[in-house]
Amino acid sequence: MRNIEFKAACTNAAQFFALLRLAQDAGLQQSHDMLQSDTYFHAEHGRLKLRTITEQNSVKHELIGYQRADSTESRLSNYFYYTVPDAGDLKQALAAALSIDVVVEKHRIVYMYHTTRVHFDDVAQLGYFVELETVLQNDTTQDEEQLGQNEHFEVIRLLGLAALQPISGSYRELMLQTQNNYKNP
Repeated sequence: MRNIEFKAACTNAAQFFALLRLAQDAGLQQSHDMLQSDTYFHAEHGRLKLRTITEQNSVKHELIGYQRADSTESRLSNYFYYTVPDAGDLKQALAAALSIDVVVEKHRIVYMYHTTRVHFDDVAQLGYFVELETVLQNDTTQDEEQLGQNEHFEVIRLLGLAALQPISGSYRELMLQTQNNYKNP
C-alpha cells in the first residue's frame, strides 16, 4: 500500500485546537477519535511498529511496517499492516528478536478529506502535531497519482499547514531524540 505523507508540529495547544476548528469549518468529516500506543522495534530497513488502538469500547492491534524518506517535504510511503488478534506474544517475540526502540503514546483525532486522512495528534512527551496521509492505490495511473498529489497539497493549503514546522522523521525519532536530550543535557 502507498500514501503521500506530511507531518508538522504545532507551536502550542491553542494553534492545535484552532486547526481542529478550521478543519471542521472547512467541511472535513471527523472519522475517529482514539488512543494509540505504538511500540517501535529496531529494524534494519524502514520502520516496524506494533500499534494498539483503543476506540470507544474496543481494542485492536496492528503490525505496521513502512519505508519512506526522512524529509520535511511531502513524501511517498510504502507500508503494510496486519491486524493481529492479540499483541502480547507477538510483542514479546519481536522484542526478543529485534529489541524495542521506544513506545509512543498519543491521542489521535482523524478527519477525512476525500482520500486524505488528517491526523490531529496529541503525543505524550512531544506535543501537538498534524499529519496528512493521502492514500494512493497500488495500481494507480499517472493521472490518478497526480490527482492524489493535488488533493494532498489542497489540504495543506486549506489548513495552512505550510506555516507550521515540518517534521522529517516519525514520532519514533522525535521520542528517541527527546530521551537522548534528557539523558545528556
